[in-house]
Formats: sequence, C-alpha cells, structure tokens
Amino acid sequence: MSAFTLKLVAFFLMVLDHIFYYIWGTPIWFTYIGRIVAPIYFFLLVESFFHTRNRKRFIIRLFTSAGIVFLILNVMFRQPMNIFASMAMGALMMELMEFTKESESGFKKFLGVLGTIIVAILSLFTEASYLGVGMILIFYFLREKRFLMSICYILFSFFEISFVFGSKYLIEEMFYGNYQWMMVFSIIPINLYNGKAGYRSKFFNYFFYVAYPLHIILLLIIGNSINPPY
Repeated sequence: MSAFTLKLVAFFLMVLDHIFYYIWGTPIWFTYIGRIVAPIYFFLLVESFFHTRNRKRFIIRLFTSAGIVFLILNVMFRQPMNIFASMAMGALMMELMEFTKESESGFKKFLGVLGTIIVAILSLFTEASYLGVGMILIFYFLREKRFLMSICYILFSFFEISFVFGSKYLIEEMFYGNYQWMMVFSIIPINLYNGKAGYRSKFFNYFFYVAYPLHIILLLIIGNSINPPY
C-alpha cells in the first residue's frame, strides 16, 4: 500500500469520524474506525519527513497550514480541531532531534535536546497532545525496525485502557467512554505500507490541506441544519 493510498484511506475514515461528531444519530462505529486515522497521518508524517527534499520548506508548509486552519476553524467557526498544529510541532521536533544527532559540539547538542523538550511540551497543548508526541517518537526512532515498532505502538495504544482499568463498568467505558485504545488497529494498514509514494499530482499535493477544514465546515453546516443548536 503506497503513501497516497494510505492518505486516501485515512481521509475517508476521518470524514466518517467527523460525521459522527457533527451529525446527531450517527452510529458510534463511525468514530470507532476513526480512531485509526491520526496514527496513519503521524506515521506518514515521519515518512514524509525523511523523504522530502526540503525539510525546512516542509515544516514551514505545515505551520502555514496550521495557522490558516487556526484562523478558519478555531477562530471563525470555533471548532477545536487543528491536526496540522500537532503535525507541524511533530515535524519541528524531529528536525531538532536530527539537529542534535548531527551536531558535533556539546553546546549545540544541549540546545537541540532543550529545543526538543520544549517543543514536545508545547505539543501537549495541541489536538493530538501526548498521543501525537508518543506516536511520533515511536515511528521516528523505530522506523527501520518494523516489528519492534509495532510492538511498542500496540503497547502504547493499550495504555489508554489504564485510564478506565479497575472500573466496575470497564467494558462500557472501553466502548462508550474512552475508546481511544482502538487506534491500535491502525498498525494493520501501517504495516501494509510498501515504502512507495504512489500516485502524484499537483491537485492532490494541495487537496488534503484544503479538504481538511472544508469538510469540517460542510459537516458543521449540515449538522446545524439537521439539528439546530437553538
């Protein structure tokens, strides 16, 4: 499965997840399968980081997109979604880790480590929060060790269950309360990735950037039309 195919799958499932979020009465399994979306995007973020010809331009593009989405979704429409902010911070964190590894002087290494820690902390305040940071670190450090990466990712996914472990309503909490652990299933499409970019075109170079805020706005309008907030 190419990177392009993975992006299409993730985008389609993201739309289903947001349909559940905005349109009342949508079956809960729409958001179940939506749990695998963010991990796929973060996995592809790491792959794109290592394959892009210009990392600085790549990072600037992500921060620009995050800024535009912030103005449109967060400010104008007051929606608490901006995955680009999490991805931009993740890309910056990886760049700082690369800077640390490549630096020869102890002072530069110190600055790299300090910068990485600061960015990681700031990332906790973005949409993906600690989940985004954790996934990026797993996909980044274990990129060439697919089996070990899978094991660590699975364990990280099930960490979410610890928040409800011990509750006498454990099953109900797992499937109707905190079901973020279902992101574990994203390891299946991730392991189907063949390392190839797949189909390329100028249209799709920008499609995913534009379609993200656009489909949320459309679903918000549809949801408010079907079930007016007042």
